[in-house]
Amino acid sequence: MNKSRVLPHVVSSPPGRRQSALLLILVSVALVSQNVSRLLQGTVEEKRFAESEAGGGPTTTTTMATATTPTPIAPTVVSSATNNTSLDSITLHLTNVHRIHTSFDVPELCRLLNSNEQLNLEAGTRLQFVFDHEKARPEKCSNSSLGNAISIHVALRALAHLAGADFSVGSSCAAVYGVDSLQAYLPTFVRAPAGTVANLARARQGCRQCGTNWAHTCQSGWPELAHQIVPGDLRSALLKWFGPQSGGEASDSGDSRSGIGGDKYSGRGIVRRQGADAGEHSPLQATPSFVSMMPSYYDDVAIHLRCGDLFGVRDRGVTAQYGFLHYGHYNRIIPQNVTSIGIICQSLNPNCKEWVTRPSDCKHVQQCIGIIHDLARHLRERYPGAVVTVRDGEPVALSYARLINAPIATICNPSTFCLWPTLASQRGWLPNTRLFPGAPTATKVLPNAEMIPDEPKFLSYAQIQQSRMNWRTITNELARSVR
Repeated sequence: MNKSRVLPHVVSSPPGRRQSALLLILVSVALVSQNVSRLLQGTVEEKRFAESEAGGGPTTTTTMATATTPTPIAPTVVSSATNNTSLDSITLHLTNVHRIHTSFDVPELCRLLNSNEQLNLEAGTRLQFVFDHEKARPEKCSNSSLGNAISIHVALRALAHLAGADFSVGSSCAAVYGVDSLQAYLPTFVRAPAGTVANLARARQGCRQCGTNWAHTCQSGWPELAHQIVPGDLRSALLKWFGPQSGGEASDSGDSRSGIGGDKYSGRGIVRRQGADAGEHSPLQATPSFVSMMPSYYDDVAIHLRCGDLFGVRDRGVTAQYGFLHYGHYNRIIPQNVTSIGIICQSLNPNCKEWVTRPSDCKHVQQCIGIIHDLARHLRERYPGAVVTVRDGEPVALSYARLINAPIATICNPSTFCLWPTLASQRGWLPNTRLFPGAPTATKVLPNAEMIPDEPKFLSYAQIQQSRMNWRTITNELARSVR
């Protein structure tokens, strides 16, 4: 074990010793200056890395091709004079740094960890996981499959946490694709908690629990850490996505409903593109053709439904996992005194040419119009004091904002799109579905989320297809739990 050498307390010394002490002070100041200058060089990410390398400690990197073990060095002692008669030691805490560098891909990281089981880090070595987005995998940065894309981020964050490693994204979505999506604003550097000891064995165990990019399908691994990852990462990303104009400012309308972390939104941050690419937005590249879409307040209750493309999917293994909640669940969750309820879904515009986001949704618009408007009818009858609004076809950022910020309840029908914002919401409710089997564990560690009871279980797309139901028979079935 390396130990720091501490210079003894000096009471008095002859001239020769005073000169030696003065020389030592000058050398110490030079060393400190040199280390500070190194910290000030490079990009933001390099500065972060430099903090752990300030004294010249070695850095090694493990990639898919190589695995090397860092060489330990003894720490350096730097002393400075605090008065005329004494010297106090200041130790620069130097650690070896070992980086494990892969693309933004969970299986690749797990293969690398498992193929280098002989890699043993020296005591005190600081571990960093560094990930780069690849140009060949744009779907990992796309808004069109946001729930799946966030799954990758959550899985990698969980593995870094288990390993006691810093989490770092070298090439972000914004840097690689120039796209404006939620992933571009998720944390790109998260330091391991102070005092954390690197432990690759725990990361390998995490890979056995959840070694897939589809973290939402894992029963363990990330769920036990959900409270340390999901709410903080998504809420901070949402604030950044809307831009500095909107975060933390009071609402222009004076409405008292709170936003993320109690902040209120000004209505100036989010913009919506007009025309064929509606559903995408870019607060970073706003032009006169953009229109502000940031609400001055949020609905008391936000409900998300995925309705459309799954009517055309014939794989029962998939369609059994998605569906619609029975109306009785809304009655039990939503209090009678709510003043507003928002139903969030894809565009219900029957003219698909005006909004095409997911072409496979277009074929089933009429079916979805019947289902969603019947739910709205039921809610208006059940809650006569509430304004019920169908919020279809809004930008993804705005949908996420509504789901995360609803002050009374966020209700997720089976879909990966609403899984993550519901876990990050003020008060979220999730269905029991094999689509995200880890949700029951996550809700146990999250004080803001709960599971929806199974009785009655949601009506799945598989059941709808098997019984050849149309929107009228679907809504009749959903209302049965009320009668």
